[in-house]
Amino acid sequence: MRIQWGSTSGLAGGSATLTFPVPFRNTNYSITANAINGSTGALIGVMVAQTNTTSAILNRNFTAGNPATVNAASEQVSWMAIGLKP
Repeated sequence: MRIQWGSTSGLAGGSATLTFPVPFRNTNYSITANAINGSTGALIGVMVAQTNTTSAILNRNFTAGNPATVNAASEQVSWMAIGLKP
């Protein structure tokens, strides 16, 4: 089993690609991500949009607050993935 984690800054364009430090055996892994809320007060949901063995694409989804007031480029997104070693 392999556990990987990290963070990425911002979802400025509505999405961010994160690259795993080492690849998984296949795409049958679990990944979770959440936004660390800055000073905006808005809640930002993060969805996993696409996966492969070396990376994943995360999309933002505003669940509360005014999206126009959120500086998504400055929000920190933390992630963790669990899967099989190659």
